[in-house]
Amino acid sequence: MKCRVCSGRLTRPARVIYVGITYADRFKDRVAEHGERFAGGVQRLVEVASRVDAKGVEQVLIEHLPNLQNIYNSIARANPIYEDATRRGLDILVGVGFRFPK
Repeated sequence: MKCRVCSGRLTRPARVIYVGITYADRFKDRVAEHGERFAGGVQRLVEVASRVDAKGVEQVLIEHLPNLQNIYNSIARANPIYEDATRRGLDILVGVGFRFPK
């Protein structure tokens, strides 16, 4: 089943404050579960074929975006899949044209 990696946004300043994973068919439910937490809305960043790819993308974003409210890593550095999953996550983000802040 396809997974989506999504971002929650604040409106002022307009910035990503949270990234998360959901299955494609649960996207609307997850948005509703977050309620008014994201005044700037929730945006789908990328849709991938596997949960491991989604976790890799999410971990790369957690490590490279400042000011995220994510409390937990998606993949711990000690996890044997960390290197491959984050490399794949970075490749996916670059492939869709994601631009990291400077």
